Parts: sequence; C-alpha cells; structure tokens
Amino acid sequence: MERENLMSRGNSDNSGFSLVAAALAIIIGILWMPIAGAMTDDTKPVNLMTKLGFSDIRILEKDSSFVFWKGCGNDDSALYKMQGVNPAGQTVTLDVCAGVFKGATPRG
Repeated sequence: MERENLMSRGNSDNSGFSLVAAALAIIIGILWMPIAGAMTDDTKPVNLMTKLGFSDIRILEKDSSFVFWKGCGNDDSALYKMQGVNPAGQTVTLDVCAGVFKGATPRG
C-alpha cells in the first residue's frame, strides 16, 4: 500500500505548468515581433529598391506586427510600404518585407 502511494505521488499532474509555459511562450512571441521589427535595418528595403533601379525612394510606413499574415515570410520581421520612381519613370508604391537576419524581398 505504501509503495502505491509513493508511486502515485511521482506521477503528479503537470498540466498547470504546461499551461503557464504555453502562455509564456505566446507572450514572448507577441512581444518579440515589435522588437524584431524595430531591430530591422531600414536601409535593407532602400538598398533593394536601388538595386532594382528605383530613384527618389521613400519609406511611407513600417509595420512590425504579424507581418507573416500580411504577405511576408515567416522569417520576415518588418513590412515596409515604399514609394519610388521606377526605371520607366513612373512613381509607384510597393511593399517590401525584411528581416533582422535576412535581406529584403519586394511584394507586389
């Protein structure tokens, strides 16, 4: 009988710990997004557009919340709304995704 009591004590319920760990992971993930977005170098999208032949380049907006739901990849941390004059001489606006540990990618 005493052995059974010892065995049952060793199998304690860890569901409370699991919930706390999951909640903590979600909170850290949500807090990381704006931090990573702020750490993304603003020269990345400008350099990309320069390489593509754009001139008069301006950053209109920078977004760092849930950018992977807005057309960027999972490794992107910032979505830039950019404006510039393309090689044909037209002023255009386009989205550029960039990450802390990667370069920039244009999005239609």
